[in-house]
Amino acid sequence: MRTALLSLLLLAPVSPAQADPVVPESFVFVARIGGDEIGRETVKLRADGWSCKGSFNVLGMQKGKYTASITYKGNDLNFEVTSDASGSEVMVIADYTDRKLTVRVPARKFKKSKTIKGPDPAFFLENLLWANMIDLGRILAAKDAAGTLEEGGTITALSANLADFAVVHLGTHTSTQKVKGKRVRLRVSKVRVPPGVEFVFVCTPAGIPLRIDVPAQKLTVEVVGFEGVRGSTPEPTSIVDSGPWRADLSQPTHSVTVERGVKMKMRDGVELVAEVYRPDSKRKFSAVLARTPYRREGQGALYGTWLAKRGYVYVAQDVRGRFGSGGDWFPFIHETKDGSDTIDWIAEQPWSNGKVGMIGGSYVGLVQWLAAKSGNPKLKCIVPQVSPPDPQQNFPYEGGAFLMGAAWWARVLDTMEQGKSWQRGLNWEKLYRTLPLGDLDQNLGIKEKTFLDTWLQHPPHEVEFWGPAMYQHMFGEMDLPAFHISGWYDGDMPGAIENFPGMRQHGKTEHARNSQYLVMGPWTHFFNTSRTIGHVDFGDEGTIDLDARILRFFDRYLKGMDNGIDKEPRVHTFTMGTNKWHGASDWPIPNTKWTKLHLGSDGNALKRDGDGRLALAVTAGTPSDTFAYDPTKLMSLDGINFTDTSGAYATADKTDDPDRDDDLNYTSPPLAGPCEIVGPVSLVLWVSTDAADTDFACAVYRLTADGKRYALRGGVQRLRYATNPLKDTPVPPGTVTRVEIDCWATGQRLDKGDRIQVVISSSAWPGYGRNMNTLEDQLTATKPVIANNTVYHDTQRPSHLLLPVVPRKDAPGLRFEK
Repeated sequence: MRTALLSLLLLAPVSPAQADPVVPESFVFVARIGGDEIGRETVKLRADGWSCKGSFNVLGMQKGKYTASITYKGNDLNFEVTSDASGSEVMVIADYTDRKLTVRVPARKFKKSKTIKGPDPAFFLENLLWANMIDLGRILAAKDAAGTLEEGGTITALSANLADFAVVHLGTHTSTQKVKGKRVRLRVSKVRVPPGVEFVFVCTPAGIPLRIDVPAQKLTVEVVGFEGVRGSTPEPTSIVDSGPWRADLSQPTHSVTVERGVKMKMRDGVELVAEVYRPDSKRKFSAVLARTPYRREGQGALYGTWLAKRGYVYVAQDVRGRFGSGGDWFPFIHETKDGSDTIDWIAEQPWSNGKVGMIGGSYVGLVQWLAAKSGNPKLKCIVPQVSPPDPQQNFPYEGGAFLMGAAWWARVLDTMEQGKSWQRGLNWEKLYRTLPLGDLDQNLGIKEKTFLDTWLQHPPHEVEFWGPAMYQHMFGEMDLPAFHISGWYDGDMPGAIENFPGMRQHGKTEHARNSQYLVMGPWTHFFNTSRTIGHVDFGDEGTIDLDARILRFFDRYLKGMDNGIDKEPRVHTFTMGTNKWHGASDWPIPNTKWTKLHLGSDGNALKRDGDGRLALAVTAGTPSDTFAYDPTKLMSLDGINFTDTSGAYATADKTDDPDRDDDLNYTSPPLAGPCEIVGPVSLVLWVSTDAADTDFACAVYRLTADGKRYALRGGVQRLRYATNPLKDTPVPPGTVTRVEIDCWATGQRLDKGDRIQVVISSSAWPGYGRNMNTLEDQLTATKPVIANNTVYHDTQRPSHLLLPVVPRKDAPGLRFEK
């Protein structure tokens, strides 16, 4: 009984009776992004809590002043915060008592409560309020003292927005450092906060943070006077980011000058605006350019100071029509000319040596390819990260089907411009059910007509319209090195895995063909930000020092340093399951054993308990399988959080997904031993339909020996585009046609006893717009018909799954148990 009471006392997040021996009762937090100060906060510790006063200016995007305080009463909390960030001063009072959270906003006569289900003790966590981390540090210290601190354990975080969520403890260790002349054993803890952001904070033994790092955001918070405290920067160990070459990287020896709001005139007179970070020197330097629709200040924070200290000029520009830049915004159409004009402007500046590289992710990656399309000789190299391919290959069309994520992107861009949250005030299920698709913009809550309607008016075969966004046919005109970066869960993965081999095979010169590099990690579109996705932990090398690798690339191709990068493997891939990186000379990996798993059945592959099977050999005389596709018969969206960008849904166990009677299921025998699948995956089908048009979609699953079901890959192909994505070729009803579904790629170790399952349907919703099976204009179509679709799998029509099996010493190939 006494032991239990002692544990409860230790877990209460109450300040120690005596002052912390390391820090004074009053101290100042200073927050920086990429080296630029964004805020200061003065904290005063009390025996029953703390109070603070601070201000922030996040690169001009968010500004405000605030005061806050918290009072502990055992596990109960009283939290008050007053802020003028919304334009007027507002006080919010939040009480947490007996597991009930009550939030009041007196000026707005607002009061609301909710019951909290997470475990006690809890703490408040508000954006840009660093004193909150004191409470988390104390909770972790108390749990450690009580012997209840576990890796993977959760702590309940509360928000004055009447929200709660779990913060996951990823690990704690001690680090003996010299602090104020004395050696002190500090606590170094790592936690993960939704949607997958990892914090590392270095605390005193009592839990007071002296340093907080958010590596994915290049954010550091330090206590004034304790700047010498080291963060938790592990020594690089992977084959991607470690090696003697690190000693030869450009060093941060320069002081930095920042010019804000710099105007650049384009050929048509429109002025675009940029932030320019440059070494404070009269020398001439190479420049790195990022052109963004997401606000130049944020883009500047990513690399501006970091690169300028290392001898590069960094230019972060708002693309045409976005934020500070003039002209009208419309995706793709201006990026080739504006990109080339900006490169010319940079090359003409007195601080420029005439050499320009580019960097950035997603759309900021795509604009690099569109600038390269111009053939501007001053562009010497690019680093496209998670960049889309041509618009028919992924965004906004894939296999001829419209990507519903384009609506999400339109929402993000619109709310960014308004300074609002894209996550709030939207019925996502209603949005994805929208018919006709021409009403998407209205259901997004966007009043003005968006590019969505224009995109829907122009299907993928209208090459004249999509030409400004297409670049892959021009690899033969491009003479520049490229560092391609993506992840196995990246929604724009096809860009990297198509562009790398495209440039290797068709680049204009031998120099271009031999200067391509590819890194594929265990990452989502928010690459290299977390070692975990959902419940899956990819280990210590799940995130790497990718910036060092990028710097090495720029050092070689902008500064001309002979640093050996061109003498090492061009390709690095991460194998999930073994959590190891592997090097290769090319992509696809040269020693790949392309393995066909043939579909077969006795004519009853509907549902999971049917007789659909996968085998290494085709079976003669097997009957076909038919299913009915009704576009109005939609899957349930229960359990899908459309505002969660962590990727957790992609790695979740799908055992409990509905077993639908309009799905064909084909399952292999158990594997006789481990097997690695690393590379492009595709499904080849022989099909027919009785409708004017239809889609064929697939999902590939891994069924584990202990009964779990995990998605490996998937894809979709609209029948009218099956022979050529750039030509509209409707298939007459009843005609048997070969369809190849591109399932992108993966890097996964399968274990002995695992089985492989292929599920075929005609619905890729909600990821892609529904096919009404009628050939009607998708902008206005609302009336579907039911399509009866057939899959053939005999010796003349051998439908099969094509897998890239890469032999390893302990996993020589794919074979099944007898």
